[in-house]
Amino acid sequence: MYLLQQYVKYSKGQDMRVFVVNGKVVGAMMREAQKGEFRSNIELGGIGKTVVITEEEATIALRSIQAIGLHYGGVDIMRSKEGPLVLEVNSNPGFKELERSTGISIAGAIVEYAIEYAEKHKQHVI
Repeated sequence: MYLLQQYVKYSKGQDMRVFVVNGKVVGAMMREAQKGEFRSNIELGGIGKTVVITEEEATIALRSIQAIGLHYGGVDIMRSKEGPLVLEVNSNPGFKELERSTGISIAGAIVEYAIEYAEKHKQHVI
């Protein structure tokens, strides 16, 4: 199996992480790479900053998570001259920097959804 990805020369070391839980965008941040690095991953030293996403970016994130059948996840999106580009959809994304940079409790949103899901899908044993 081969995976091909288009090279996007104008990333300039920035992309966004948009976090979706239960069909809703719960938080987003702009990630910026360290000087001299083109990858903005937090684990590689990238820094998260608050960002306001567009309706189109939110829709793309929601549809990306839905297309893969996830209940929650992170969608990495880059702004380009052609519009938003999805770089990656993460089924187990980190969110510590997102919480730090936005003040939003992503963990809380996941727990609330997990409780709601468990209540909705519990089976009664007699």
